[in-house]
Amino acid sequence: WPAADGPATAAAVAPVTVAPVARRGGTNGARWGIALLVTAAVLGIASVGLVMLSSSGTTSTLVQYVPADAYGYLEIRLDAPGDQRQNVANVLAKFPGFADQATLGTKLDEALDQLLARSAPTAGTFSRDIRPWLGDSIALAATGLPDPGALSGSGGGGLLLVATKDPEAARSYIRTSVAPDAATTTYGGVELSVIEDGGRRMLLGVVGNVLIGGDEGSVRAAIDTRGASTFGEQPAFRAAAAATPGDRLAFAFLDLHRLVGGLGQMVQPLQPSGPLSPESLPSWVALVVRAEPDALTATVAFESASLGPTNANHVSRLAPHLPPTTLAAVELHNLGDAILAGFNAVRESAEGQAAAEQIDQALQALGGAEELVGWIGDGSVALLANGSGPPHAGLLIRATDAEQATERLVQLRNLISLIGGSSGVTFSEATRGDVTITLYDVGPAELVGESPPPIAIGDRLVVAVAQREDLVIVGIGPAFVDEVLDTASGESLASTERYGTALDRAGKSNAGQLYVDIVRLLEVVVATMPEDDLAFYRREIAPYLEPLQAGAGSVSAGDRFWVRLVVTVKDPGR
Repeated sequence: WPAADGPATAAAVAPVTVAPVARRGGTNGARWGIALLVTAAVLGIASVGLVMLSSSGTTSTLVQYVPADAYGYLEIRLDAPGDQRQNVANVLAKFPGFADQATLGTKLDEALDQLLARSAPTAGTFSRDIRPWLGDSIALAATGLPDPGALSGSGGGGLLLVATKDPEAARSYIRTSVAPDAATTTYGGVELSVIEDGGRRMLLGVVGNVLIGGDEGSVRAAIDTRGASTFGEQPAFRAAAAATPGDRLAFAFLDLHRLVGGLGQMVQPLQPSGPLSPESLPSWVALVVRAEPDALTATVAFESASLGPTNANHVSRLAPHLPPTTLAAVELHNLGDAILAGFNAVRESAEGQAAAEQIDQALQALGGAEELVGWIGDGSVALLANGSGPPHAGLLIRATDAEQATERLVQLRNLISLIGGSSGVTFSEATRGDVTITLYDVGPAELVGESPPPIAIGDRLVVAVAQREDLVIVGIGPAFVDEVLDTASGESLASTERYGTALDRAGKSNAGQLYVDIVRLLEVVVATMPEDDLAFYRREIAPYLEPLQAGAGSVSAGDRFWVRLVVTVKDPGR
């Protein structure tokens, strides 16, 4: 996107479906569809590239028009700050049509012009009718909660704010293209177009250098701020904005206490104490999006709160035991503590006490919940590639006490041998090297459902369990266990380049993580694709997926609670 009369800023174009809009003289609903076109054209088309948000870690002046009692804010800025402009361009350069950055602005203008021509012929063109007055930032604000008692969902409020560098041209665009036949009214000296739609009254106009649109109450409240709202000065907003400093592409804010409190008043007040009490929730949530030379990252930051046990941040201890053919893996550190914390939360809640008592009684034969899972350290659920067939699935556990893990597994086997006759479960043993594998035959694979599951099971559902020192392996079928036991530390998932790059971006030291090998996953999908669809896929779709390498996510704790998601592309120069 052209940034305030500067050079073009990179942004990816995503397909958007917009209902055809009637020409002048059409219904009021159609006119409101045109009114929303500014949002669709400016926001929707850039959903892949996430457009440009937040200049140099600060918010724009649009926040000064947000009513002080708003509970949510999303700001989009078209002048990418610092290194973000070049980083986004580097990412996009891997995709077809974006290699020549010198013509990027022209190509984007052409794409947006075509979008408007197809979806709203009366709306003009982006390059001629919108870009000349479009400023450097766009924002959405959530100003009111919907009324759950109203069938129409009335009572909700929201604002669209668009910075303009030519306010008169923006007014002219509203009059001639957005709402040409709409009635007008005046509030606070501002001329507003009025759109009636489904019993709701929407207003659209320009105040100062800002195009503003939304429900009547929100627009009037925004005008009343006179561009001097205290919303951006509130402690929760300031803390959220400062949580992830530096250059960024995206910034969003949610006042969670205000949102939950409002919903509680309308529906049912939350318990004053307990796992879901207002005091246990963070007061705010922030979202920040950044571009790296080879990745797009999204970070969600929470104010520290009682969200559960704070797991220690450390590098994965299970990835070195997974084979390099791993398609996906989800890992949580201190899994046993997390399970017990969840169970204790159920015990403490009035609704869950009866269920917790039943679970406690059922687990008495295994020594209770604490004895059953207390030995569990880190845990990871993983899918392993299986050629063109369904992947193998299983669970890896790092025991905090290897001897205690052995005792629990023997206890489980003895219990199954006692009740197996009546339940139909049988077990046998096999060996691989010096490791004994216990195979629990649960029964015919039909037990898992009528449709074929997306994992390899075979004719019968067999659960394989093995232990090597402090590593416990549980597989659906023996193949998963075999592959993990055969994995050498130097040739594991942890040693692969795609995994290393993705976790570097997401944060290797964490309390939990997610990894998806996009390259291998696409290979599995293509291998199962019908021949009739393969040619179309390779011609029309594959070129846009080929640059993608891996996806990763991490959760970490500290002075803030962080969730970071990453999608990596090919390294620059490759």
